Amino acid sequence: MKIPTEEFEKGVELCFNNVTSLLEDANLLLNKGSNGHALFFVVSAIEETSKAFMYSCGRIEVWKGSELYRDVIKHLQKYSLFIIVIFADSFMHSFNKAIQPEEKKY
Repeated sequence: MKIPTEEFEKGVELCFNNVTSLLEDANLLLNKGSNGHALFFVVSAIEETSKAFMYSCGRIEVWKGSELYRDVIKHLQKYSLFIIVIFADSFMHSFNKAIQPEEKKY
């Protein structure tokens, strides 16, 4: 079943709205010294960010219908995606740093 583009766009927008709210709430909780509860909101924001990415991939049919439906509700898939993105970003940062010419010191 093909999902209309508007539905994917709506899903991504809802996810990012949730991310914004969750991070704002986490910040309030941190300021009140409630670190454990703040962490829960941050972890929830990570899941929502991963879902938005999955929906975006679904829009261009990288993530297929039944897999997408399954993966957006599974915690492990969302955390795995997040960790892969963090690893890739770290690798690219290290790679870019390694290939930049060393600055001359006078």
